[in-house]
Amino acid sequence: MRTDLAPVFTVLCVVWLASGCDGSAERGEEPQEPLVAAYNQAAKDRTTEDSIFDGRLRVVHLYRPQLATGFEHRRVPMTEQIPRFAEAVYAPYQSFWNGYLGDEEAFTRWMAEEWQFGSDPRWRVPLMLDFGELIGETAEGMRRLTGRIPEGTWYLVYGPGWTNMGGLGDGVMVLDFYGMATGDPVEEIRFGLPHELNHLIFDATHVEDPDRGTVLERIVSEGFATYVNYLYWKRRFPQARSLGYTDEEWQWAVSNEREIAERASVDLTSRERLVVNRYAARNSTIWPDGPGAIGYFLGFRIVDAYVLRHGEDSWRDLYDLSLSEVLERSGYLKAGPVSPS
Repeated sequence: MRTDLAPVFTVLCVVWLASGCDGSAERGEEPQEPLVAAYNQAAKDRTTEDSIFDGRLRVVHLYRPQLATGFEHRRVPMTEQIPRFAEAVYAPYQSFWNGYLGDEEAFTRWMAEEWQFGSDPRWRVPLMLDFGELIGETAEGMRRLTGRIPEGTWYLVYGPGWTNMGGLGDGVMVLDFYGMATGDPVEEIRFGLPHELNHLIFDATHVEDPDRGTVLERIVSEGFATYVNYLYWKRRFPQARSLGYTDEEWQWAVSNEREIAERASVDLTSRERLVVNRYAARNSTIWPDGPGAIGYFLGFRIVDAYVLRHGEDSWRDLYDLSLSEVLERSGYLKAGPVSPS
């Protein structure tokens, strides 16, 4: 079953853009009547959930109550808005907010210090496309490619912008519109969804892995997600793009691959957050002249090495192999880097 406010918000987007009234509430102007009607309808019908694969994959459009609440209470001081947001936006989705932003005190502080409805142009992004439908279509594509169903819950939200898309653990995913690039956020989301959906599949099969939480897990998980994303798009895009690298960053990593592998080998069993983040964070570089998130590159090359040694379709083995078996059977550390595929 699907519940969807997309037609209402499509109307809202068209009216908003056509009327040129962006920011009117902040300037104290009364929006055009069609815009008021669209928001009023959204306020009456706040069904927010898409159900995919008989509920095994869910999409929660949390931005919709945010929009409706922001519009309904746009003329009252922020001190009065915050309790209403806490009631309509925080309380029903408390577990999500606690996992992403923090408890109610953190939510209230964020609202008071940072929330400015309509001031960031990315608020329009979820109005540009039915992202529940896109996630469903991409999940079906992943089912056809991998033979497996991604299971979990996506929250689509105007958040603090700490990430664009990512996992919060236990099958919970966030798509934060305020974390998106401002160039072409719709394409950014479309391109990256197979990567994130692969995390749901892979993580579910490695819950009891003894290397869970280590640098090795983050490297293999991110590298494998990147590799599957590369396959999903039928290798039409450069490997560098799948990694989020420029061509120059990719070439640097290939040129320094032996050193990267040797450096990582001493950290593979570490569970220290700072150490794990050195390999996974985009803003963290191990080498001053190298790219961030070097673990994505390293994991991609481990998967590449595994496939070259075990056959074109052997990448599917990784869903069932332990993390240590993936590394061992790839031969990557012992045999050295393979030639780029």
